[in-house]
Amino acid sequence: VSTDGAPTIRNSKVTGNISGFQVAGLISTTEGGEIRNSEFSGTLSGNGAGLVSRSERADIYNSESHGTITTDGAASGSAAGLVLTISDAVVERSLSTMNVRVRDPSFSGGVVGGLAGNASDATIRKSVATGSVEGEARTSVNAGGLVGEADFGTQIEASYATGSVSGAENVGGLLGSIKGDAR
Repeated sequence: VSTDGAPTIRNSKVTGNISGFQVAGLISTTEGGEIRNSEFSGTLSGNGAGLVSRSERADIYNSESHGTITTDGAASGSAAGLVLTISDAVVERSLSTMNVRVRDPSFSGGVVGGLAGNASDATIRKSVATGSVEGEARTSVNAGGLVGEADFGTQIEASYATGSVSGAENVGGLLGSIKGDAR
């Protein structure tokens, strides 16, 4: 499912197993709008995230993801607990307990994060990731307990991660890497 415009998703819950190339527990791609009080519980297999794979100008509030996401032989080898790629948007008061595992030794690159994979010009506020983050040696270049890669304009406020983190390079308990004026 993809959305374009300004949709609002509220009080939604999905439970189950989802597999494919690009996966998400709630919605694969959204441009604009917001997600509030929504939750995913289950198992995902493929590149993506527990709630949203790609969020552009779509804010996420009071939402959660629980379970496991695993990439195994997928082309890009990127995964995250709540949202894989977020740009020009806010994540606030959200939680991921997802265990995130990237397993693709043939790919060198990608991001892996407990809450977000890549955040660009985004704000992450009062949010938490408690699951483990694992990336095989040649797979995850940027692995972080909360965010794999924080790019230009990203702000992280009053948020934390408690899970274990492993990867190849740029591995951090909170952030895998930070670029530009991200703070």
